Amino acid sequence: MKIITKILLAFTLVALSGCIGPSGGPGAAPNSTALMEDLLMASGNITSYRFESSKMTTAEFLNLTEGRALEDRLSYQLKEKGEISIEKNSSQSMLRVSQESSMSSEKYRNLSMSASREYYIVNSTRYERANGNWTRLFMPYPEYELLRENRLYLQLDILNRSRAEVIGSEAVDGTDCWKLKVSPENSTIRAAVIALEVSEVLGLPAQILLAMFNTTELERNSSIDWTAWVSKEEKHLVKREGTVKASITPEVLGISSPGVRFVINVNVEESMRFFDYDRPLEIELPDEARSAVMLIPVVNISGVSNG
Repeated sequence: MKIITKILLAFTLVALSGCIGPSGGPGAAPNSTALMEDLLMASGNITSYRFESSKMTTAEFLNLTEGRALEDRLSYQLKEKGEISIEKNSSQSMLRVSQESSMSSEKYRNLSMSASREYYIVNSTRYERANGNWTRLFMPYPEYELLRENRLYLQLDILNRSRAEVIGSEAVDGTDCWKLKVSPENSTIRAAVIALEVSEVLGLPAQILLAMFNTTELERNSSIDWTAWVSKEEKHLVKREGTVKASITPEVLGISSPGVRFVINVNVEESMRFFDYDRPLEIELPDEARSAVMLIPVVNISGVSNG
């Protein structure tokens, strides 16, 4: 092939690649920023959806003062499924969630336990069944409670505060999706995610852990691997799964413990599915829930419920 022919062919390939690259062409991977904007915009008009999730958390407690003695290994499993109907008037929104959880200890076998609960939010009342008993709780701020329980909103908030990269396409239960690799955009968001994931293991509220964390040490002793799937046509979040790993040491917690050395290795694997967007939902409240005892939370001067 003559040199001039090769040059012309090279220019032709470059021109074609510009036509079918990330910003255009049928089937081409979209720009990740544009895809996230489309996802957030499409999600703002959603009126209902169903979800399922599963989370497995394992934690190893190692005593480094005595070599690397294994003190205990705990396992937590949580499965959820539910549905939510979102209306502009929060008094017409409804939520139903059912949970199955279990915990086991390798060292203390008698601590193994399992539990289930079911709860509804209807208007300004929360109905909950635990251990076979129903209670009703009046909520002075139902819009806040619904926002806190809105699984989709929480996932979108995480994605909006993360860096995303389109890494391919894949079908999820028959729905064609773009597949994205996701990572927190900065150390503060990273620390907040890890605090939420390890709070149950450490028995401390996430807010307290976030205030304690030495983010530099945490960065060196943790990893977050997330993947998200967004439907190509509707631009809805279809699935999100990931793994969070952290080694919690005195240095990570920002505490001084002369002569006492420990590490808590935490591994969290989670998967969430969202489906049946904008389909009519009929959330039926059980008769036993309607007749349950009503509890009224105490509200302090700042307006925060103590119930």
